Amino acid sequence: MTITTTSTGNWHTAIGTGAGTFRGVPFDVKGEQSQNGGRHTAKREFPLRENGGADDLGKRLREYSFNAIIVGTDYLTRRDALINALDAPGPGELVHPNYGTLQIQVDTWSCKEDTGSGGSAEFSVTFLPPLTTTAPISTADAAAKTQTAADTARGGLFGDFADGWDISKLSLHDVQALIDGATVYVNQITASIQQYFGVLDDLSDIMASASALQGALGSLVYEPAQLAHQFDMLIGSVKGINDTAGQAFNAYQGMNNKMLFSSNTAGVVTTQDATGSTTPSTATRPSTAQGLAASAQLSAMVMQNVTLYQTGSASDVMSESLRLSGNSRRERSAELVASATTDSSALGISSQDDAKALTEQLADQLDAATVASSSIGWSRTEDRFRRLRLIFIADMTSRAKLLPGVQTVTVTTTEPALVMLNRLRGDVSDWNAFTLRNNISNPVFLMAGNTYGVLNSDNG
Repeated sequence: MTITTTSTGNWHTAIGTGAGTFRGVPFDVKGEQSQNGGRHTAKREFPLRENGGADDLGKRLREYSFNAIIVGTDYLTRRDALINALDAPGPGELVHPNYGTLQIQVDTWSCKEDTGSGGSAEFSVTFLPPLTTTAPISTADAAAKTQTAADTARGGLFGDFADGWDISKLSLHDVQALIDGATVYVNQITASIQQYFGVLDDLSDIMASASALQGALGSLVYEPAQLAHQFDMLIGSVKGINDTAGQAFNAYQGMNNKMLFSSNTAGVVTTQDATGSTTPSTATRPSTAQGLAASAQLSAMVMQNVTLYQTGSASDVMSESLRLSGNSRRERSAELVASATTDSSALGISSQDDAKALTEQLADQLDAATVASSSIGWSRTEDRFRRLRLIFIADMTSRAKLLPGVQTVTVTTTEPALVMLNRLRGDVSDWNAFTLRNNISNPVFLMAGNTYGVLNSDNG
């Protein structure tokens, strides 16, 4: 906003009668009017040096001021009216004999009265140009950064695996051991998918792909890039199943848990079926150092890829939880019940504490993957996992602040959940979510002495 006078004549012509208004309240100008401007600068001064300078950081906001006076027998009423106008929020219209008619944002004002003479009030008003831009404020998409970093780490993982994989000199025994190990991983992956998604039409294609992968392992072990790609397609197929983000995350968690049961004991590899039962299966073990090294590389490639998908899935769960927390409690409760299974983790992340726990869990897994990559000599994977870990922690920590906290409540007398919630918050609309969160099988009886977690009231 640049102010020009309303007349090209001399000052007396421009000022006219000296009358003006602000938000329709009249006043007369008196005395000084001024403008202050300049540039924002940053001084560059250094100890024990005789030179330096200043950087130009942009134009300062122009500041204007003028003096006004209210005189007359009714000055008290008009004084108060002008004070109310100056205190009103937002920009207001100023009609000034010299500045013209414009919208201004009041910065400061002062009023003084001479008790000796009486009958007048003098104002000093400082104002600034109002903000007129309507451009949106851009913020970084934290979730997108996590997904991009996970994809970048996956590229490094597959590159390091392909570059370091060499089984050309292994015996048939060791090659068969690698095929057996890869078969176990395929079974563990498909068992997790069946366990957390049940029987769906979409799973038939996934199971067919898994069977085809098992049949091709004899040739794929000699093509590391293709082997990694086929495992990636099988593991990543979970994201294509039309279900909740929480179930996808649980499926990846199940894959990681099942692989922890694998054993390098000669002749024994422990696996899990779709029900979670562990059973030993006959599998050969590499008999040479080279074969064991290849087995470790295969294990790292599969398990670290699962961790990458699980990390991206955790970020998706956070996005879904923030969407639910933005709904009313009644709507959020209905959605949680509709998507819930017998596993309480179907709730995903519903509080800041949940987000913190999940962040720490995945950060530890990413840290372990970083160490494992370093021990194998996968420098690209090590560097990219370390970077992903930092980005993921920043993503989850920043967005967790938007979730409600949890208060701990100890029931002093046996009573229904509805009664406890009504007394605590005066609102029972999300009682279903409360029972799911606390694994309460019978909400009619909350036993005295038991402690429960209750989400803080939010979003109405």
